[in-house]
Amino acid sequence: MELDVGAIIVATGASPVNAVNYNAGDGLNIVTIHDLVNRGLSVGNDVLLIDLCNKPYCQAIMFNTALALRRTGKNVYVVVRDVMMVGTQYEDLYREVRRAGVTILRVPRDGDVMNYVVLDHDTA
Repeated sequence: MELDVGAIIVATGASPVNAVNYNAGDGLNIVTIHDLVNRGLSVGNDVLLIDLCNKPYCQAIMFNTALALRRTGKNVYVVVRDVMMVGTQYEDLYREVRRAGVTILRVPRDGDVMNYVVLDHDTA
């Protein structure tokens, strides 16, 4: 599936990373969730979030961000390997994200998510 998006947000976990590590060349609008929140959720209409952490706490932050973006009218896509919502509050969050219209794209479990995502000038 090819998506034409205005921003790509990488959910990296507790430690922010440099987007250059993920083949983010010049001209790509790639930011971490930390950077996105600091600039006030200011992105284009189509947003792709990529879960690189694959931990329940990090996914909760990513899904909360996806929900906040969706509530502002953005088209939001989330790429995950596995969804791990621990506890009823996180399960409720996951259901709310799905009801809000966030598209969740799952990739195979056999390796790194970035093996299945190709970033090419705001197209993933």
